Amino acid sequence: MIPFTLRKQFILRKKMKKLPIYALILLGISISLLYDRKIANLPEVSNPDYIVMDNIQLLIADTTKQLHVYSTKNFKYERQLLKRGEGPGEALGTAFVWTSPNYIYLYCLGKNLFFARDGKFIKEFRTPSNRTTYVRPVDDKFICLNRKINDKTSGSLYDISLYSYSPPNDMKFEKLLYCYEIPKITTKGNKKPFRTIIDRRDVIIFENRIFIGDSERGLFVQVHDLNGNRLYQIRLDSEKIKVPQDYGKDLKKETGDNPKWNWFNNEYYYNQPEYFPGFYGFFIGKNKIYFLTYKKVDNNREVIICDWNGKSVRKKYIPWIDFQLYRIYTIWNDKFYWLVENEDIEEWELHESELK
Repeated sequence: MIPFTLRKQFILRKKMKKLPIYALILLGISISLLYDRKIANLPEVSNPDYIVMDNIQLLIADTTKQLHVYSTKNFKYERQLLKRGEGPGEALGTAFVWTSPNYIYLYCLGKNLFFARDGKFIKEFRTPSNRTTYVRPVDDKFICLNRKINDKTSGSLYDISLYSYSPPNDMKFEKLLYCYEIPKITTKGNKKPFRTIIDRRDVIIFENRIFIGDSERGLFVQVHDLNGNRLYQIRLDSEKIKVPQDYGKDLKKETGDNPKWNWFNNEYYYNQPEYFPGFYGFFIGKNKIYFLTYKKVDNNREVIICDWNGKSVRKKYIPWIDFQLYRIYTIWNDKFYWLVENEDIEEWELHESELK
């Protein structure tokens, strides 16, 4: 697990400059004109952690002020949704947030909260958090990510499973959807590895399907129906991209030259793979799957797009922005959205770029 203090103090402080506009021609194929357009000022946001967007609202999880809600019709500020605390309708953080047509759902440390789209608190309940990383609703059931230790390898075994819920706190296992293992970390003396690159795994529920992506297996998605029945898998051909020797050099320089990072240098050593994972992030749209890859072309990031059956594969490009571990970007309605810090006025902005 990467220390939150390192993420907060270094990554959020990284400078995110506006990128120039290019008209690209690659291998004789015309690439759409990229643009970086600011569409909203976000003065309410201080330290964004990640964003969630649908056709109703944009939600921004803030590490200091909890959850900000904006309308996606005009990107006007609506409300701050969550208060920090342990009382009804409160939470100690915004670990995971999802939306449905009728609800905003939040999970944090075993606490599950439901809000109406107008911000009204509806209900909450608790689930065991000793081995469950997150819980999220799917129709009238829940998907849980659970962790346990593999007795044979000492690695961490994760399973993504479907559960039914009976009040007040009973989660009943129904079906295993997907599982994977993260090997035991290799220490050097007393130092633990700090992974500059991690595999991305995510679960997205869109319309009547469950999509599970795993970047360790390349451009890979496993598709289920809402009852957890596996329908099929998609694995697209992907290019293996080697990790440069100087990858993460800014982070290494920051922690190496500054005495205040001595605690970090005494506890961690840098560890990175030979090749990048299959994708940096993946998103689902109307009969579309978007894979953000690690391939860089003229300061732009490659996006591989296919339909829900893995067909009609094509490439698009978006401005190259490296958000490290923070998920302050998304794709919605064939547009790439991300947050940019305007250092001149010390204010966050919402930007967009076309994908069509």
